[in-house]
Amino acid sequence: MLPDRVLTTTFTLARRPLLTALLVGGLTACEYPRDPDGTLERVLTDKKLRVGVSPSEPWVEVGKVDHPVGRASEHQIGGVEPRLVSGFAKHLGVEPVWEVDGEAGLVEKIELGMLDLAIGGFTADSQWTSKMGVTRAYTKARDGHGKKKGHVIGAPLGENAFISELERYLDSRPAAEKGGEQ
Repeated sequence: MLPDRVLTTTFTLARRPLLTALLVGGLTACEYPRDPDGTLERVLTDKKLRVGVSPSEPWVEVGKVDHPVGRASEHQIGGVEPRLVSGFAKHLGVEPVWEVDGEAGLVEKIELGMLDLAIGGFTADSQWTSKMGVTRAYTKARDGHGKKKGHVIGAPLGENAFISELERYLDSRPAAEKGGEQ
């Protein structure tokens, strides 16, 4: 008869390959970050990036714009954030589709899945950040009171693969393209 110590060691070693295989298989099956609602996949499949814009110069300009990057109905769209988002769309190989609304309207449309991004000079401490996902601050700028605030772009809550892809793009851009003070 074998001692208990030898039996325990043999049993543990015999189980280890199975345990290792289960752990590796389980970890590789998990893809992080993920998009529970499939935003990134849908954008890539449809070849359309639905972008809501709210006027907030110099971040977002709506109307007659010196250097427009797009149109929404009768409005020309320009500014720091539309240029960044237009570049992101090009990076993905998709076309931005612009929609003008107020901040509250944009946030509601993000929540309802009608928009992929919301831009309008949103800051990291905005009241809207509890209702939509936001990027890390891609730049900082002083507000009307001289306080430095981080600027963010809104997206659907929980769509982390989509937000991560946008953040990687924003991180790759030179500071001059992002406005603000860095």
